[in-house]
Amino acid sequence: MVVHVANRSRVGHVAVPKRTYLVLLGLSAVVFRISALLGAGLDPLFGVPLFDETLYLEWADGFSERGLLGPCEPFHLSPLWTYLLAAWRWLFGTHPVAIAILQSLLGVATVLMTFLLARRFAPAGLAFTAALVLAAMGPCLFYETTLLADPLVACCSVLCALMCLRASESPGRTRWLLSYATLGLAIISRPTAMMGVPVVILATLLLPGAPLRSRLSFTVLGLVGCLALVGPVTLRNWLASGDLVAVTDSAAINFYIGNGPEANGTYKTPAQWRPSERIDSLFQEATRIAQQELGHSLSPREVRKFWFRQTLQHIRQQPKKAVSLLLRKIRLTLSNTELSSVHSYHYQRQFRGFLGEPWLPSAGWLTMAGILGLFLLFRRLGRSWPLILFGLLVPLATAVGFFIVGRFRLPWLPFFAIGSAVTAAELWRTFRNGRVLHGVGLLVLLALSGSLVFWPVAMAPNCRPDLIRAIELHRLQDPQQAIPFYLQAASGTACRDVALQNMGLAYRQMGDQVRAADWYRELAVHRGDQGDAVGAVDAAWLSARSRAAAAGHGQLLQPPPLQGPQE
Repeated sequence: MVVHVANRSRVGHVAVPKRTYLVLLGLSAVVFRISALLGAGLDPLFGVPLFDETLYLEWADGFSERGLLGPCEPFHLSPLWTYLLAAWRWLFGTHPVAIAILQSLLGVATVLMTFLLARRFAPAGLAFTAALVLAAMGPCLFYETTLLADPLVACCSVLCALMCLRASESPGRTRWLLSYATLGLAIISRPTAMMGVPVVILATLLLPGAPLRSRLSFTVLGLVGCLALVGPVTLRNWLASGDLVAVTDSAAINFYIGNGPEANGTYKTPAQWRPSERIDSLFQEATRIAQQELGHSLSPREVRKFWFRQTLQHIRQQPKKAVSLLLRKIRLTLSNTELSSVHSYHYQRQFRGFLGEPWLPSAGWLTMAGILGLFLLFRRLGRSWPLILFGLLVPLATAVGFFIVGRFRLPWLPFFAIGSAVTAAELWRTFRNGRVLHGVGLLVLLALSGSLVFWPVAMAPNCRPDLIRAIELHRLQDPQQAIPFYLQAASGTACRDVALQNMGLAYRQMGDQVRAADWYRELAVHRGDQGDAVGAVDAAWLSARSRAAAAGHGQLLQPPPLQGPQE
């Protein structure tokens, strides 16, 4: 059975209203985000759009100029975030701080809803503590200062789970309609939420205490509500491009990148593909290669089928490698290290003031206790189907199907916070009732999960003072003065990697693509000595490399995968 708590929780002899917890959480979350935002201006890459961020901005501007249909191609990235970003920029301007405020509001809403969910499974005090840890989570504060869709995905996922649980506790047509509508929001924020549709349907059909006729009507009405959100996106894709794409047109590419012959568990563009910093360019490259392989032109749907077949054929031919890759993905999924794809949390936080504080909790603290708590909930499913679905099954299926980067894990952290509250409540009840052996067993499981979560993926060296000075000058929009200090830092070994990378970025900003490419080639040679590793190449390096290649500056070296983000 699911444990429900009263609207008031007792602290000592004082009854604490639920509203008090929400106010304290909201204020704390706002203070943490203001502190993180104040330090964002110290980061030389804050407000510099990279990779997916560039495409989001172009599409947002496209909707402003061309109306709701926007560019004449299917969505490649989150439709909901694209529309929301366009509307927000139209209302409040294009300054990066304005977008960070929107992201922060989504983060605060996620924290509050996490508390409301957690208190259904644990005492309010423990639910408050878990939500407070989430409010101060370093990766959450960091990604909420970017132009990426992940904070919105987290907010939609928690909202969907909350609405589904409310509907299961007090069934009614309106509540189930809203529940499926929020599922539709989750789908158009990130299409992998489609994996949850059959499980939500099953949870509705197995609703205890309701007649079969009511359960069927709830399901049919709910699906209509879900399609009311997803259908317009599908229609827009068809009207804009003539291609029937349900939500986004990038699944086949990501499936191949995550499971193809060169997959290593993180984002890594295949060596035979022309390097690109944008998903739309990757789609064009995938189309070119598929047409070259088959010898004739292909429709977008045929291109998707080609890459799905290629990936499945590789998996069938090398099942042992596929299993090894799966285990590696699980290892990276649970790791405390934030693997970078667009922005590097471990690298950039050293310039972010408050965000660089060592006491800020990392993802590992919630992951360690959260997994155990979700397992404890799984033993007594009851009405917690939606929670288990969005907190464990869908993210794990996403990781297995594609690849792992740190920001993709952001939507899971609220559910790990809920699991942490459940774990703490279980430990408290266990020792209070004298079940010492059972409590010791739970602590052993926590220790084992902690050894997996906190086992380092990579150890990054401390930066030299000359590198810090160079980045300070770089931050002041004076990259030319920063070059000599980057050269000094590159003369050593501890920070040569980062110094070369930033020196190339400085030359790119100065408009010297040739010298930028030279330093990035030197960077690739240096990184080639690192052997077998995991991670993603820094976004600034890929950006400059691809632009230099487009400018005709020779053949740039293909980088080996890196072992985690570089500081």
